[in-house]
Amino acid sequence: MEAYSRFRIKRGRTRNRPRRSVTIEDAALLRIEVEAGAYIAPEKTKFVDFIEEWRNKYVSNPKNLSLTTLTVYENVIGYRLIPTFKNDRIDQISTLKLVSFFTI
Repeated sequence: MEAYSRFRIKRGRTRNRPRRSVTIEDAALLRIEVEAGAYIAPEKTKFVDFIEEWRNKYVSNPKNLSLTTLTVYENVIGYRLIPTFKNDRIDQISTLKLVSFFTI
């Protein structure tokens, strides 16, 4: 039986829809990755490595981003984010660090 969440259609009315959950295929892919030794825990990943993985998995699909959006993202990543966070692990980048970065 699938779990359902409610979302609003119009004022006062709601409709049920299936919740998104991890599929059996996702779990199988993760298991293969772990058994092959290719899995790296997210908290041990450096920011630069995360950006490369994001580029390979998300940006490489042209349906995900328009060319203009990709250009803006690449400029922000290349000129601002990587120089600031390149040697930090993902778990070392705190909310306070991000807030201070974006308010400068």
